[in-house]
Amino acid sequence: LDEIDAYDEMLQGSIQVLSKALSALGVPQMAMSATLPSSFVEDMFVDEMEFEDVTGEGGTFRVAADITESQPSLPEAVREAERAIVYANTTDRAKEYYNDLNRTDKVLYHSRFTRPDRQSLEEDILQRLGESGTGGVVVMTQIGEMSLNISADVMASDLCPIDRLAQRAGRMKRFSEEDGELYLMRPQKN
Repeated sequence: LDEIDAYDEMLQGSIQVLSKALSALGVPQMAMSATLPSSFVEDMFVDEMEFEDVTGEGGTFRVAADITESQPSLPEAVREAERAIVYANTTDRAKEYYNDLNRTDKVLYHSRFTRPDRQSLEEDILQRLGESGTGGVVVMTQIGEMSLNISADVMASDLCPIDRLAQRAGRMKRFSEEDGELYLMRPQKN
């Protein structure tokens, strides 16, 4: 289902009913949109879901969604993980997540860094989360969604359009056949 944000309330309601029916029948589905209505997010992202990796390269991904009314904090699993990635939709939120982490093995990566600084940061990130990396936590914005060949056991991501989420999730358990944990967080406007 493409561009579902463009449909009126009646059609969106029908899509939600159809989605629940298809889920009950075990039919895979994908909803794409630049913006999802709040009611749709609440229906789609329940407390916990499991997705099977359809690429054939991994197992299942367990997703825990924080849909509270307060600004989400990082899950405990990120704080304790040997290798973790946190994706923020904005640079300011990435800085908040970074400052919230009480770890010495953390890296902040976003587009406001100069090109030479980004090159140095990318080397640091690869040293930590590359295939034979030493471990750590990388907090980044969408700048790190595609070009870095890194992997984490645990990932936390701000809720975002599905194509971006798929790119982000592609950095999870990339060098392993084991399952990873993906936590989705819904940022609040204030």
